[in-house]
Amino acid sequence: MFSLGDLLDPSPGNLWLPDNFGQEYGSFARADAIRRVLALRPLTEEIVRAINPERSLADVAADVAATGHRAAHSPVPLDRGIGESEPLVAAERHDNTSLSRFFFEPDGAGFHRILLHHSGKAVHTCGTETGAAVVQREPDGSAAQLFLLEEYRDGDWHAIPELVTPTPEPDTELYDTQELAAEAFRIRAKDSGLVLGLPDQPGEPVRLEEPRDDPKQAMTASMTYGYGVWGQLPIGVRPPAVPYGPALVAE
Repeated sequence: MFSLGDLLDPSPGNLWLPDNFGQEYGSFARADAIRRVLALRPLTEEIVRAINPERSLADVAADVAATGHRAAHSPVPLDRGIGESEPLVAAERHDNTSLSRFFFEPDGAGFHRILLHHSGKAVHTCGTETGAAVVQREPDGSAAQLFLLEEYRDGDWHAIPELVTPTPEPDTELYDTQELAAEAFRIRAKDSGLVLGLPDQPGEPVRLEEPRDDPKQAMTASMTYGYGVWGQLPIGVRPPAVPYGPALVAE
């Protein structure tokens, strides 16, 4: 079942889904499947199941044939141009805005892909040198979209192989927020070993920096409950405090 919003903007933040917990990954998979249908890509079992887990490719074959849908010889690009290559910037912290919500997808090898709720794109590093830009781009499975998450405890930084999200309490309501229990978090790019650093002023872009003892590289993470669990990042947490309490935002 599609809503008009699914077709106009098939991104995880706009999909029609029940307000149940645990929907975060399913919304990304469904958004990607819808975009592949709109781009006239060949239908597969995986695409059909992502849209409706209760139907198979064989179940919908007759309906698909009746619509005249067929894979194009030159299918249109999957990307609809919504925010492609736009930079991550720092802004005043926004509570409950999808622009600053991220889903951390572990790759099983100790790294995470960071997906954006509102666009379905991935955080992407544009180079391996200090000062390289950090933007959002279509997920492509490259090392430029993989990050090592680290937490600060016992006076040092430690890798987090997989970010474990807390289980909501029975009385948790939509958009309730819970801080993760850690002194600070840091995000390190896989292909360079550099970390995400916040700028001095809101509106300025996030850049890759050499790791150092700097509050603009130390972040807190909180989980906001909605379709699923979304990490809101970051704010500087170790003194001296960053003056404007920033959050990462991708327009």
